[in-house]
Amino acid sequence: MNISDIKLANIDPETRKRKQPLSLHENKLSPYLVYMVLKTDFGRPNALPDSDNIQWCYELKVPNGFVRVGDWNQYSWTLDIYANNSDAGFAESIGREFFDLIGKRANYFTKKAKSASDSSKFKIIQNPFKIYLAGAKHLLGLAESTTNNLDKEALCKGSFFLFLSSFEGLLNIIYDLYLKTVLHEESVRRGLQRANIDLKLRLAPLYCMCFIGDSIKYKNNELDRYMSIVELRNDFIHANLSPTMRTSVVKLDGYTFPLEERESNKYSIPKDVAHLDITHLHFVNSTIEEMKDAVLSSMHHKFRKDFQNAISREQIITEQVQGENLIRISL
Repeated sequence: MNISDIKLANIDPETRKRKQPLSLHENKLSPYLVYMVLKTDFGRPNALPDSDNIQWCYELKVPNGFVRVGDWNQYSWTLDIYANNSDAGFAESIGREFFDLIGKRANYFTKKAKSASDSSKFKIIQNPFKIYLAGAKHLLGLAESTTNNLDKEALCKGSFFLFLSSFEGLLNIIYDLYLKTVLHEESVRRGLQRANIDLKLRLAPLYCMCFIGDSIKYKNNELDRYMSIVELRNDFIHANLSPTMRTSVVKLDGYTFPLEERESNKYSIPKDVAHLDITHLHFVNSTIEEMKDAVLSSMHHKFRKDFQNAISREQIITEQVQGENLIRISL
């Protein structure tokens, strides 16, 4: 299939009603590149979208049939193939040829796409705080409902790590959105990415423009609780062999007695990841929530409300205006 073999042509409405197309979904190539190829070769879209998930749509005559091309949820695109032959394999071969042709022609627009991306004032940021926190709570819920001890142990471990990652994600978002302009150097960003969490917490009010003062204000002992949990997490994630992971074995009267140590930190969180239980996870959850509240209450009111609403969503939309990232509800 060559580009000269393809023409703009609306598919007859009766054909669309009568004939079930073969639909192929593609996300390897961005809708932007597909649109640029089609717009360059055929002009503006010639068909109306038939779903709220579609922004633009082309209908084209191709060898041995018609195709309908449109984006899907802005991140991927679909191809409906109305082949002259009713054989599904024949229709799929048309679709694959079309994909290959668009893919080759899209190479001419990759630099333009990169330039458009770099100059865009709008960004969609994935929100790790919301994503990880939701995952942690889901795993905790599963742990509470299971009767299988092995499943509960595995679910508690996973929930523990996701809870801790969620708060680090919250800090990372703040640094990404509100880092002071004078610090927008790659070396600074790399240093912050590698910094320990206690240092990132202390530096955030100094480095980020969204805070009222030069420190985060805590109501109670949430920082101490959080850091004690982080210390355990570091041992867990590096698989450090704590004393609780070395069990002495005593033989007495022909019997075997493992003398297992059960050691906890000062907040009764076990120092052995295998002994994490549901009550410990509720403690971690409440600590993360209180740490989040402390960070939010330390933010300037100019930023706090929009940011608080934004972190409840899995994606955060921003617009850069005069060097500041402003949070938007929609594009």
